[in-house]
Amino acid sequence: MEHLNREDALAIVGIDGRFPGCENLDQLWELIISGKSATVDYSRDALLEAGENPQLIDDKNYVAKGMPFADIDAFDYKFFGFNERQARYMDPQNRLMLESSWRAFEHAGYAPRQIADRCSVGVFAGKNPPHYYHENVIPHIMQDTQSTTLSQQLEVETANGCDFVGNWLAYKIGFTGPALNIQTACSTGLSAVAVACQNLLTHYCDMALVSVSGLILNQGRGYLYQENNILSSDGYCRPLDADASGALDGSGVVSLVLKRYEDAIEAGDQIHAVIAGVGINNDGLSKQDFMAPGVEGQARAIRMALAQAELKPDDIDYLELHGTGTRLGDPVELSALKLAWGEVRDRKHPCRLGSVKANIGHLNACAGLAGLVKVILAIRHHTIPPMANFRSLNPYIELDNRAFEINTAQLPWPREGNSPHRAGISSFGFGGTNVHLVVEEHLSAAASMPQQKQGIDPEILFASAASPEQIKPLIESWLPYRQAHGDANISLTSLITREHLRYRTALVLRAGETPDLNALTVSRSADETRVGWVFGGQGEMLSPEMGRQLYRRYAPFRDAVDECRMLLGDEQACLIWPLHDNDWSLHRPAVLQPALFIYQYALAQLWRAVGLMPECVLGHSIGEIAAVCVAGGLTLDSALQLVRLRGLAFESIDGEQGSMLVVFSELDSMPSLEQGLVVAAHNATDVQVVAGAQAALDAFMQRCQEAGVGTYPLNVTHAFHSPMVRKAADYLVQRAPRLRGEKLTIPVYSTLSGQRLEDATDIAYWARHLLSPTLFSEALAAATAAHHLTMAIEISPHSLVSGLVRKSQLLAIPSCSQARSEHLDFLEALASAYGNGLVPEATALFPESVSKVVLPGYPFRKHSLWINRPSNAKQTQGENRAPGAIGPTPERAGGAVTAATGLSQAAPNGLDEQEEVLELNEDDSAQLLALFVSYWETYLGLPSAVPDDDFFSYGGTSLTAIQIQEAVKRDLGVSISMSEFMGSRTPRKLNEIVCERLMGETTDE
Repeated sequence: MEHLNREDALAIVGIDGRFPGCENLDQLWELIISGKSATVDYSRDALLEAGENPQLIDDKNYVAKGMPFADIDAFDYKFFGFNERQARYMDPQNRLMLESSWRAFEHAGYAPRQIADRCSVGVFAGKNPPHYYHENVIPHIMQDTQSTTLSQQLEVETANGCDFVGNWLAYKIGFTGPALNIQTACSTGLSAVAVACQNLLTHYCDMALVSVSGLILNQGRGYLYQENNILSSDGYCRPLDADASGALDGSGVVSLVLKRYEDAIEAGDQIHAVIAGVGINNDGLSKQDFMAPGVEGQARAIRMALAQAELKPDDIDYLELHGTGTRLGDPVELSALKLAWGEVRDRKHPCRLGSVKANIGHLNACAGLAGLVKVILAIRHHTIPPMANFRSLNPYIELDNRAFEINTAQLPWPREGNSPHRAGISSFGFGGTNVHLVVEEHLSAAASMPQQKQGIDPEILFASAASPEQIKPLIESWLPYRQAHGDANISLTSLITREHLRYRTALVLRAGETPDLNALTVSRSADETRVGWVFGGQGEMLSPEMGRQLYRRYAPFRDAVDECRMLLGDEQACLIWPLHDNDWSLHRPAVLQPALFIYQYALAQLWRAVGLMPECVLGHSIGEIAAVCVAGGLTLDSALQLVRLRGLAFESIDGEQGSMLVVFSELDSMPSLEQGLVVAAHNATDVQVVAGAQAALDAFMQRCQEAGVGTYPLNVTHAFHSPMVRKAADYLVQRAPRLRGEKLTIPVYSTLSGQRLEDATDIAYWARHLLSPTLFSEALAAATAAHHLTMAIEISPHSLVSGLVRKSQLLAIPSCSQARSEHLDFLEALASAYGNGLVPEATALFPESVSKVVLPGYPFRKHSLWINRPSNAKQTQGENRAPGAIGPTPERAGGAVTAATGLSQAAPNGLDEQEEVLELNEDDSAQLLALFVSYWETYLGLPSAVPDDDFFSYGGTSLTAIQIQEAVKRDLGVSISMSEFMGSRTPRKLNEIVCERLMGETTDE
């Protein structure tokens, strides 16, 4: 099947939704496919507990049914940077839309704030009227009119009003495209889709977020049935049915992510459905009254969508009706449908009709999006679900059985040849705004889905959260998808589709093993991570397995090795880095040393490719050659020639070649050295390396044991960095070619001088480097001080240098250890780096066959935030204030000069009217500071505050700042400008400004 060859098609790439009785899309589909309704019966006791009026319950027309919506009061306010007070008085619809929007982008395979930085994302949002504001928040404001200021009222209004919902989503997530608030009553959801499509097609944005909420507050309560009203007589919505008497209000929130179709194809997005046509209009005067539906307007919207999609009615397999189950609405809708379709010809199967309102009730502003989600799920499952609650056709509706059919059981959704599934969705709002969408299946979806399943290689799973407690639930929600998606696809998805938040962990997944989540280590990512690369020396003899796993798995490593082999030529390449390890003569310095260099160079290119670049580099002994090459001080060809010649130089030495001994002692506390022994390396304050003849070293080791000094003999070929390698140094100088290099692009710290290196192309430098002690400790100290390093990554096939780095209080991350799987070691290194603030690039880590998949979204914490409606609106000021009541409490704000500070009494209008000169002593300043701390607690809603709490870190806004400014003016008679306040940010700084102002005023007097 070819892709749609139309420039006006839109792709739905991300979906999130919550519905009555359904926490996610899977649960919604189970409800729909079962043909059941989410309606529940309420017992009398439950109704009374919910606060229902007993007399109302006993009314014969009272319907004790409803559609509960879980956790309507819950919100992870800290995640989005709110303080508790702000979140408590914000419309729950706004709160749930924030969480839903975030998850919709995760579902689409995009980290919300990262994609917001890369492209223009438009926001198209709507919601039910803000009943919470009118019924719960305003009564509290009215209780405390004396302390409530205009700025407080404005702050509350913007947190609830319909004019601001899209702006909140754009502001809190970071979207910079158009942010439009769409309100067309019951058709709000599809109207928002229509406007989003228009903005995408005109390139006002590159991606679009459609987010709409339809929440009702009377959770746990029934309602009083009134004949011919919209609510049904029995608590069930029965679209098209003879017993239909209306709908039942439900609650829901839906968020969609849309892109231009061709953009989604190019990006490799998973396309859940394609919007092929949109029709939107208004009935105008062609109907009986404002609230009534209009036949001609609905028909025109349907025809408009079909025309834009370039389709005929015969092409549509399924129609998701507005379907309110009202006696007037359903017959009008079917009349409009038949008018729009005209005479239907040549249909092999009638078009099936359905309405999700039968399952979850009328979601008001969110109703159309609920229908769209149902269609998307039906397309995904290739199934047409049954119409719930349907028994017999409404006698006022006539259906042509050739054209339409209402199925009462789930049916397979077969394709006609290569044609995709196609459906229409209608949504008609009070006031006459009609919307119809034509959507179709993306036939290439199956081919573009990731094919790579479980492999044999280990993979790494990245997880982060705003609090450490959320890490484990997040990972637990992902692990069940391993078998279906494969570890590699899950690994990629965890890295590129999620924001990398403050608390992090990364764990290695091994095929066939279940990780122990109780052993998780969660790190708090550093505010700033500054990394150095430390290239290890020769150390122990190397394994012939060195580099094999990394060469096979990672292209950057493999490309770097191949580049070195090409420069060496076939003969040398087969000797120094054979493609098979059978003939790898690593006992020879002329092979081992250039092989070590190639490994380090290739490993550095791998780290570079994953984006973890260093502030500076240094190398222990021979490791400095690779460090200089990576930093640009030597060309790769020159570095290869130098290290190969260095290895040959050691093979030129005749006679005894000596050995080396690690001594765990401070230099001054070490037993005296016999003649011929030298300190070859100063690795740390209490770690030295001694080199010399074997006999002398044996005797020295015996004296160390007697003195209680620990030692460790190194398995090396020569007494490096000692006079015993003088011949090698001479050989190097005599035979070395002219070394070439550029200006160092990364600072290098020399282990010959212990200071920053300026030039590495002088062969005399490398001769001295070979003979002289390695000043690793000094070089590391200089690099750490100059670049404020917090972490060092060891570029080496072993982990010997990492232990030395840790002695300097730096975090050390070895790339490999030679103690186990090389690939496993590298993944553990990545995990450690990630946990400490570094985020790797995905391109180098995964082959092209690995793709992102859909995984469960972020597990937001459920903080209950609710202002209950006062039982008596005439309560006196401050009485029975509910948690989160708006406005300062009297003991904290009103008249606080005397009560809170104990300062000399102020006149009602402030300190500037005092007759006595005010002199502030230390006690007065401390009491003023306590007052300012109380402002932070009151106006930011903090349970407790301290003098250095940053105003903006706790969700402070300009409106909150105005309230504190007003409090300072009211209580102390001091005017603080906005720029002064914004510059102060903490109670302590504000206290300094106010005290200085007060003292200045007394001086003026």
